[in-house]
Amino acid sequence: AQRHPADFHGISVGDPNFDQIGNRAQYIWNAQATFMNEATRITPAHLRLVHAKVIEACDRIDGVADGVIDDPRQCRWKPESLLCQPGQAAQECLTPDQVGAFRRLYEGPVNPRTGQRIYAGWSPGSELGWGGVIAGPGVFPTAELFFRHMVFRDAAWDWRRFDFDKDWTHDMAHFGPLVNADDPDLRAFEQAGGKMLHYHGWGDVNHAPMQSVRYYDEVAASLGKSQEAVKMAV
Repeated sequence: AQRHPADFHGISVGDPNFDQIGNRAQYIWNAQATFMNEATRITPAHLRLVHAKVIEACDRIDGVADGVIDDPRQCRWKPESLLCQPGQAAQECLTPDQVGAFRRLYEGPVNPRTGQRIYAGWSPGSELGWGGVIAGPGVFPTAELFFRHMVFRDAAWDWRRFDFDKDWTHDMAHFGPLVNADDPDLRAFEQAGGKMLHYHGWGDVNHAPMQSVRYYDEVAASLGKSQEAVKMAV
């Protein structure tokens, strides 16, 4: 749709990874937020605890108690509500360091110097799927190998020293045009009569669904239309 807008009349896009650099940076962010330090490590028991509390707080927002959060953007649950109190067992609450880790996972990577959001965080309600990413001891291979061998070309590169200001800026400048497909200007595709069906599951922990929502907003703005005019089903 972006590079060859006249090639297809219709395109179906599901759970896309169109911001490959941001997605791989998120894997590094999540690793640094959790298993890089023992104090911030999150166990499967913590994930089950938080998920249960999130569902308890946000399941009924849509008026139906079905164990599913219809729109996680409406969920206002905060991990601070589980701060450990005297006498509580370690698996029944969260330490301040663990609360900070959960907040970073929900927030997603941010440039510490500019405050710019690099990539979306995970959605409330998806916690039971996080274990395979934050269990450690290594970072998700597609991220580690990409940065080590393609970007930095350094066999000794260590994800622990990834800089979300300097390194991310360098990566976007040198590799963004090659591996990303995040151009919101779809005017040529629209003018050619193209139609796109873009969907994303809220529980996706490989490619953050809010990244699709952000792209949708950017496309609507680029086309000079209201969000209602560019229909989207989330």
